[in-house]
Amino acid sequence: MSAKLNKEAAVDAALIEKAHAVPAEEIVPLRYEPVVAAQACNQGLSFLKDHRPMLMKGYPGIDMKELQILPALCLQLSLAKLDVQRLSAETGASQTETVAAALEWRRKLIVLAEALAANALVSATEVSRIREGQGTVDYLTDVIALVALLKPHEAIVEATCGKGALVDAEKQAHAGLTYLGTLNDPTLRAQERAAIELRDRFATLVTNGHDRLRVAVAAVSSFREAQEIVPSLFGGRKRKAKASEEVEPSPDPEPA
Repeated sequence: MSAKLNKEAAVDAALIEKAHAVPAEEIVPLRYEPVVAAQACNQGLSFLKDHRPMLMKGYPGIDMKELQILPALCLQLSLAKLDVQRLSAETGASQTETVAAALEWRRKLIVLAEALAANALVSATEVSRIREGQGTVDYLTDVIALVALLKPHEAIVEATCGKGALVDAEKQAHAGLTYLGTLNDPTLRAQERAAIELRDRFATLVTNGHDRLRVAVAAVSSFREAQEIVPSLFGGRKRKAKASEEVEPSPDPEPA
């Protein structure tokens, strides 16, 4: 093995050891796209390159070495996410169809919600917030939010989408989220459970590092500028209900 490959393997091993060192009670499930995290972290680190002397002089307590490993952590998070998807796919081919069905419910229900909002029957602000979702987990969580929003108008929904539409939509959304991987699923095999936990450990490291990167950028700019220079892991969107995993992002609510 070449010296370069040896070095890369050592770095990977060190990052995995770092992930396993995260206390169990601090683990936060993955709720964003790793590629979005990588873009945000790279943008923040690029900004700090030109301000490093000022940062080190005025804020010696900021650990630049910890910040500089963020791209590598994002890569490990992406690999861990793919590993979870691979293991989950082995449990049944119909699961991807479940996700597709849930995303189709999002498409139908959001059209109805927008029509009701135009007639002031539901909150236009809430519908707009749902519409801004990014990534499959957001889309699946949107279905659950839409079901709750449209429940008072279930008769209208059923007239358009059929009897039991909201019940079926919510069921499909929960099934899709389960497929994407949660430690609460009792059917998980030990290998799947370990893969999900490692993924979420990396997600916790990236989330915490992203927060520290924003603080470092704010130290040499302002908190307002830091939010623009180091974008949200959620694509500028507020966090929603707990969900653990996404498949690859899509510009439209279509299955990945």
